[in-house]
Amino acid sequence: MKIIRLVMDRQMYPVIVFSFSKKECEGNAAAMSKLNFNTPEEDALVEEVFKNAIENLGEEDQQLPAIEHLLPLLRKGVGIHHSGLLPILKEIVELLFQSGLVKVLFSTETFAMGLNMPARTVVFTALKKFDGDSNRFLTGGEYIQMSGRAGRRGLDRVGVVIAMIDEAVKPDVLKTMVSGGADVLNSSFHLTYNMILNLLRVEDINPTYVMMRSFAQFQRERTRPQLEDRLKLLTSQRDDITISDDQEKALLQYFRCKSQIQRKEEERKAIMRDPKYLAQYMVEGRFVHIIRASDKTDFNIGVVRSINKVMNTVNVSVICAKVDPAAPNSFTPRHVTDYDSETAALYTVPFTFDDVDTTGRHRCVKLTDQEIIQSISKMHLSLIHISEPTRLLSISYAVFCLKKKKKKYTGTRSKAI
Repeated sequence: MKIIRLVMDRQMYPVIVFSFSKKECEGNAAAMSKLNFNTPEEDALVEEVFKNAIENLGEEDQQLPAIEHLLPLLRKGVGIHHSGLLPILKEIVELLFQSGLVKVLFSTETFAMGLNMPARTVVFTALKKFDGDSNRFLTGGEYIQMSGRAGRRGLDRVGVVIAMIDEAVKPDVLKTMVSGGADVLNSSFHLTYNMILNLLRVEDINPTYVMMRSFAQFQRERTRPQLEDRLKLLTSQRDDITISDDQEKALLQYFRCKSQIQRKEEERKAIMRDPKYLAQYMVEGRFVHIIRASDKTDFNIGVVRSINKVMNTVNVSVICAKVDPAAPNSFTPRHVTDYDSETAALYTVPFTFDDVDTTGRHRCVKLTDQEIIQSISKMHLSLIHISEPTRLLSISYAVFCLKKKKKKYTGTRSKAI
């Protein structure tokens, strides 16, 4: 509200406020209900235009909450535009905005696509959006498309763009966003049997002709010269390679050593996952690295909550995307660096001993979910420079297991954090 007041005081209107959710648009507009940006003459004109536009609707339709709630805002020079509005309401808002009767418009990014609705000022409530999978920063194309609404041709010498940033952002991210080019457009054309059969049913249509005229084929043909040049380059580089007998022997020895290391690593993990050794380390609060054996899904670092020594299973709290109520047992792992309270949460998921990749020597005891997430984040930051996945967590217990197999050994007590 302070930013809107500043914009209005400096007469930098009309202004478009871009939000990335319908709920946020309506909430921000409702917060402006106490302010009035229109004169009495403009107020009356807005009401006249609005009533003339909806008079063709039925009486019941005119009493819909969406219609009744929008008029008081429009009379004050505040508008809302998103895909959840009725088409006629969106047309009214667009007409009033073009006429200068709506000074402040709260909209989603769809308003920037295909509509010639320039403004003097554009405000971003955030620089991150949820794309259906995760919260990410805007791409260069998205930012340019929305910020390009600032500045009306022939009316404004410059356009003003205000971005509200509520978290630390790296300069490189902002630089890429502001100066980045348009998003790459790739064809999603996919040839299927059903498509071929449907084309064959239509007379005078050749499936080959349709495919040759597709955008996907155009992209392939455009990149064909570069691919052919690269093929020639790689072929010439391959032909220029000469390997002596000594080099060939060294290379074979390298692959033998690498294969032997992989076998030893598999043997080490097999011993490590043996229930009689692993069970004693699966105590509440232990940090573990989970990689599901069935599909190799990496659940990253988690915290042990309980263990079933009879079934050789362990319940581990891991960060996952918020579960869809329609599929309550489907968990999608989310890395701690991508954690957001709106789209992810801490879930306790059952795993088998085979899913435990490594365990740590640290434990977190009697912590809340939020404190556990903070502890996982701290551990990630402390180990961020370690390149090998198997070194993400301490593997000292594996040495203990190997030694115990040969002789009696007393391990050190684990630390708790």
